Amino acid sequence: MKLSVIIVGFNSASSLTRCLQSITNSGFNSESEIFVVDNASSDNSCKLLRQKFPNVCLVANHNNVGFGRANNQALEQARGEFVLFLNPDTEVKNGALDHMVRLLEDRPHVGAVGPCLRRENGSVEISYGAMHSFFSEFWQKMKALGYAEGTGPLRSCVAHRARFESQPDWISGACLMTRRELMREIGGFDENYFLYVEDVDLCIRIQSLGFQIVYTPKAEVLHVIGQSVAVNKEKAFLSSKKSRLYFYGKHYGYRKAVIFKGYLWLDLWIRALICPSQRTLYKKTWLALQSSTAHHKQVL
Repeated sequence: MKLSVIIVGFNSASSLTRCLQSITNSGFNSESEIFVVDNASSDNSCKLLRQKFPNVCLVANHNNVGFGRANNQALEQARGEFVLFLNPDTEVKNGALDHMVRLLEDRPHVGAVGPCLRRENGSVEISYGAMHSFFSEFWQKMKALGYAEGTGPLRSCVAHRARFESQPDWISGACLMTRRELMREIGGFDENYFLYVEDVDLCIRIQSLGFQIVYTPKAEVLHVIGQSVAVNKEKAFLSSKKSRLYFYGKHYGYRKAVIFKGYLWLDLWIRALICPSQRTLYKKTWLALQSSTAHHKQVL
């Protein structure tokens, strides 16, 4: 079998149908299989899949086990030479899967490939970048802010760079294709991440084995940004902070993780001043980060 597509969903019934139909309509004719891992959705996701997509392999979890662990569940069953990790709030454009598969076939030194992600209005999503560090995160935020504003040199820079193939340190897990045997060699996703940053971590571990990460503009995928986490913004916000803190501890050491926690504290304090109505969320996030630092020290 050539390709296994793995989609992790949580209350994503509204977008899942379009995502699955786009895979069917993408023109990919090689033998493939599709897994959908449902993380205990309260909508009709599982019912929809059983009725409209009986050929899809459904893994129905009784609780939300997180993005990484859910992907690993399907990975254990996958039979494809290549594996595509895909968000349910995406739509694959015609020829995208063929191009990414051919790229991996033609370049054995490439460990993972990501497409050009586009928003609903046709603009490019910033979906790849340099290894996370204090400076690179700051620069990434500035690029994202400048790009979102719709004017200025940053927007032009992002749009221009997205026209050319590159070898970044990471590509977005919203649509990431890799080799099944390589995924099993590195142990799949690190399940200590519940949501966010696990794709960056994965790319770093792939590169540690001597493989390259490639961004290709010749494959395009529509991404409705944020739809997959909009159902629980508070949990997504907390998961983002905890994942980043764990990432810094894992790749830079415990001491730098503590420094990064100080940065997060300052970030939450400023947010609380700007948006007093969200102070309860920011306080809850800070308390969670306090306990997670001790846990991360034990893990690391």
